[in-house]
Amino acid sequence: MYELEKAYKRYLKKLWFKRILFALCGIFFVACGILFWEKWQEKKELSLKASAEKRALESKIDQAKILQEKQKLSTQKLEREKESLKEELELLQNPPQKFIITSNALNLANLKKSFYQNPSLEKALKLAELYLEAKDYKKSIFWSLKANEMDTNSKQSLLLFAKAKEALGEVMEAQKVYELYEAR
Repeated sequence: MYELEKAYKRYLKKLWFKRILFALCGIFFVACGILFWEKWQEKKELSLKASAEKRALESKIDQAKILQEKQKLSTQKLEREKESLKEELELLQNPPQKFIITSNALNLANLKKSFYQNPSLEKALKLAELYLEAKDYKKSIFWSLKANEMDTNSKQSLLLFAKAKEALGEVMEAQKVYELYEAR
């Protein structure tokens, strides 16, 4: 009987040992699950932050491109004015001996008046171009649309329209028009 009690006590010890082992394994798996969940949440938050920063950077890049295009247009305008002044200076320094040739700068009011008296595609395109150079983008859009009404196959009217839209910050619409321009 003593042997039997001893065997029973060993059995109870083994049973308690198994229960403690299973409890420790359970605690281990729960702890691992919690650690995995926390790591997954950290990665998710990091991914969201990265995508938000990416969108912010893309927006800044788009704004920088628009600013760069505006500066490029103003630089081109200044260069044209410099060339015009140089030509006038040369003309004053070396006057022609037999003929005097003069040219008048295009006056927007006269050009508009001329367009309404005798509409033509060239005049509408020139008005759109002049307004674009003057940074009056809404009027440039109006005249490029007028030119497009007169000739729907005009690639120049599409190009002027897209440049004006881009300068106004409507980049997506300008991109669509550039794609249409490329397709023609």
